[in-house]
Amino acid sequence: MAVHARVHRETVNIGVLGRTKAGKSTILRKVANQGEDVIPSGSDFPTTAARTRIYHSPDRREAVITLRTWEAFRDEYVQPLHTSAGLGAAPRTPDEFAAYSYPASVTIDSGTRGAGAPPERLSAQPFLVKLNQAQRSFPSYRQILLGQERVMTVPLASLRPYIAYPLDQNGVDRPYHAVRDVHIYCRFLVDRARLVLVDLPGAGEAGLEIDRHFLRDINNDVDLLLCIKKPIKDTVHHGTDDFEILQLAQDAGRDVRLADFLMMVVNRDADLGEGSFRNALTAVEAVTRPHGIEVLVCDATDEASVRDRLLLPVLDRLADRLADMDAMAIERMRGGLADLADEVGDLLSRVNRSAAEWRRVLPEDEDELYRQAAKLRRSLSLALRELYKAYEESVRGGTPIDEIEAAIDDAERRVREWAAQGYGVGGHSEWEAETVAAMATEPFREYERQLNGARHEITRQFQHIDASLHAAVDRLWGEVAAVLRERLTPDLVPDGPDALPRLLEAIGHLNVPAFRRAVERLAQLKKDYGSLFLRVATPIVIKVDLESWQARLMVHRAGAAPAPTATPSGRTGSDDEWWLDYEESAQPRTPGDAPVSPAPRPGAGWTEPAGLGTPADHTKNLAALLNSAIDEALGELTESLRRESLSITSVLAATLWVFWDGAGRTPDGELEYKKICGPYRTTIWPEVFDGSAAQLSGRMGALDEGVGSLAGSAATLQQALTGPAGA
Repeated sequence: MAVHARVHRETVNIGVLGRTKAGKSTILRKVANQGEDVIPSGSDFPTTAARTRIYHSPDRREAVITLRTWEAFRDEYVQPLHTSAGLGAAPRTPDEFAAYSYPASVTIDSGTRGAGAPPERLSAQPFLVKLNQAQRSFPSYRQILLGQERVMTVPLASLRPYIAYPLDQNGVDRPYHAVRDVHIYCRFLVDRARLVLVDLPGAGEAGLEIDRHFLRDINNDVDLLLCIKKPIKDTVHHGTDDFEILQLAQDAGRDVRLADFLMMVVNRDADLGEGSFRNALTAVEAVTRPHGIEVLVCDATDEASVRDRLLLPVLDRLADRLADMDAMAIERMRGGLADLADEVGDLLSRVNRSAAEWRRVLPEDEDELYRQAAKLRRSLSLALRELYKAYEESVRGGTPIDEIEAAIDDAERRVREWAAQGYGVGGHSEWEAETVAAMATEPFREYERQLNGARHEITRQFQHIDASLHAAVDRLWGEVAAVLRERLTPDLVPDGPDALPRLLEAIGHLNVPAFRRAVERLAQLKKDYGSLFLRVATPIVIKVDLESWQARLMVHRAGAAPAPTATPSGRTGSDDEWWLDYEESAQPRTPGDAPVSPAPRPGAGWTEPAGLGTPADHTKNLAALLNSAIDEALGELTESLRRESLSITSVLAATLWVFWDGAGRTPDGELEYKKICGPYRTTIWPEVFDGSAAQLSGRMGALDEGVGSLAGSAATLQQALTGPAGA
């Protein structure tokens, strides 16, 4: 899953890691063009292990915050501090946490300590400080921690309290305790649309192991990791802490080369002399050079330096090595899976050898199993015949599919309501006012825009028709699965939408070609039938555009005089009555009503948008055109879809007949049902196979089934692994 996420991720993620005060936040601010309110510095960061990602977005300036639950806050924050402070188990509930008596400091009294006494070790003091801060500030974040909403969006100007300590060290407003993830959206220094900076909290935070906790969560979620180091006067060498950070980077990269995944960034301190800086750089290169790790040098306070000496080389590295890193991750995963497949093969060989010995002492009950399988096949065939007859009667009676009929009516009603309510604007008056204003400048474009809007609305409402077809197929699958489940038990045919695939999975290793073929053909019905909307509705909907109606108008004018102005209901009347006429025609119809007659053909109720008419004239012409186009499209759509619904009923009936014929009436079907039911005989026929010997036989059958299923999975895995690396 981790490798799949890496290969298919839609963004390029650059992780930034470094010790506190190494310049990490300064670099992030330069790249993201943000100030300290959005990306605070050093010691201002909270110790909540909140995952912060900064997205390049030219148009957005906001942050999306994912909140913790109380349970996550207790387990991931409070309990680690309790453990490090030697206080034992953390409070179980919010009220217990609020009332917990935390000591202000450790005690070094060597006397006998009672239960609940302060810790004796001085190293526990930082953890007590954090616990006291979290408890005192609990009212500032309790509501969002315990609320129903788990995601909130805030403007960048209001973000700071959710990611940093308050400026007042004694402040009690600390909502960052409730934050799990922060996604910041802003415009970067370099315009790369899918670039993401993953801000890893400063390493070394007391008690919480933020670095390891964070890197574990983002395993294979970072394409390249930047490790920031800032040599200062007292730390020019590569010390133990620096090696720990390198180890974290190696752990995060896992299946890719460290030299590809990691780049060291040395932040030049203006106060550090040239000689000292060269010594520090030499120390860093002495550690990184043997591993092929590239070292970049920049001044975090200089925008040009960050852009030219850091960001652009990083992007060059990604362009050069990203695909190779993905390929390496895939290849190492394939190697691990190949080893697993070999281990599975060895296990199955041992199991099969043992099973062969056990079968020698099993009792003979195959004759009774055959008789029971024959009875089961006859019962199943009869039940499938009755189900088929019900569908066949619907075909003979011309009864359409309920799910599709309801979906058609609902889509038509929604389109008509949309039109009657001002074509989505909010009312006739609002639509007329906006349209008159638009007609004053670009009448032709307004005709085209509003016809496009009508077409898109019809498409939006009718594209859900496919879901009704799928619901009808799901109903058929459910009815067949119920018939099978009643006779084969839920062990073979479980309840739920995946009953047939689960059945195929259960019989995958058995030699039952007729039954398997019948189930496979039935399970493929939804895929085989395709999209009802694309096949039936699309050719009608595409005609709702200005070009189509202009062409029809020209044909009309070439052959006859213009038709009289008409309303969508087919009536003629004064211009002042057009809206009332359309509202009347737009009322929803109930199933069984006669279809609305198509609107008058070319030229009815409107004239060409070009000409000397006033904006008000154009607006009335446009309304008549929209109403005619919508009425005509809805008339054709409902008629065609209902006709198609009847044909689909025939398809479902025919599919059911094919399944009945293949699963219930094939020659020698008893032999296949004997193989299918053998491992489940004690469950299907407990009154017949209820002895200990029969139970042992049934369990051996179940063992055979498990071995066969596992062998099939191992074979599939091996086959996949012998293909190309990208398969």
